[in-house]
Amino acid sequence: MYVEEYLFSHWDEFGFSSKPPDRFRYLLFRRMARRPKKIIIFCIPEHQIEPLFLVKILQDNDEGGTFRNEYEVLRKIRDIIVDKQILESVPRAWCLEEMGGHLALVESFVQGEKFLRRRRKAELFQRSVNWLIQFHQATASWKVLTSEDIKSYFIDPLVMFVNDTKPKGEVGAFLAQVRKDIVSWSGRDIPLVLNHNDFIFSNILFRPSGLSVVDWEFANYPSLPFGDFIHHCFRYVRLDKWLKEGRIVNFSNLPRKYRMVGEAFPCYLQALRLSEKDILALTVYYFIGRHFLFRSIGLVKEAERNYERLIALARERIVFL
Repeated sequence: MYVEEYLFSHWDEFGFSSKPPDRFRYLLFRRMARRPKKIIIFCIPEHQIEPLFLVKILQDNDEGGTFRNEYEVLRKIRDIIVDKQILESVPRAWCLEEMGGHLALVESFVQGEKFLRRRRKAELFQRSVNWLIQFHQATASWKVLTSEDIKSYFIDPLVMFVNDTKPKGEVGAFLAQVRKDIVSWSGRDIPLVLNHNDFIFSNILFRPSGLSVVDWEFANYPSLPFGDFIHHCFRYVRLDKWLKEGRIVNFSNLPRKYRMVGEAFPCYLQALRLSEKDILALTVYYFIGRHFLFRSIGLVKEAERNYERLIALARERIVFL
């Protein structure tokens, strides 16, 4: 077996002081519902309960771009973060190699339990937001925006989005105003952070004393702040469902069940030294980033739904203040 041969032959590179086990047991998981399609093999040393490694084997023909990105991001995290608690919550990327003709990513196993059926539990949302704030603070690199930065981070993506979607009417006018307003950000000192770009409960594993975050395939660094946060909030309150019902989603006046979501906004803004006035522009650029992410992995319907959310924002059906 290629995986086992690789693990044994590279054991010393993994930093363990103990000898490798005589044999492993394996648990296989196959993800085919969304891209990238992959097989995950959990490697469990004999006489142990929990896996020590997991091996992700790519099945998509995307030249391994997502796996290479995850490998580089996880290595980057180890370079820029010193907070031990955060490092323990993120997998360690050991290697990225071809095994048996397929690209394979070997990562450490991180502990935790998924809570998909209880994802509306306020305590879990609060814990996940607290972790995200701590993570974005730890990865933030503060930058005084020059006119060239404005072009790179804001104008160019906006122009590409407009050329791709051909917005008209109120949406076109809304984006034109955003472009006009963003020019005034030149000279501002803002944090650029590492965004996970798929920060949802299915990628969060909860432990009694903390949590772990997995699947960093779409992560990006450095990138604009707020994206992971607003994405998590949108998913938690079921934004698409509310918009489909014709509601105006006002995060400053949510139903009692979701009140903690609105209360999380000032906590994130204060931690990253952002202003309430920044929310609208950063949300627009979150939508722009999601558009190109969905297009890159072939999720055309998701890209269309993302555009519908932008329309709702332009029509003030999504309100933050």
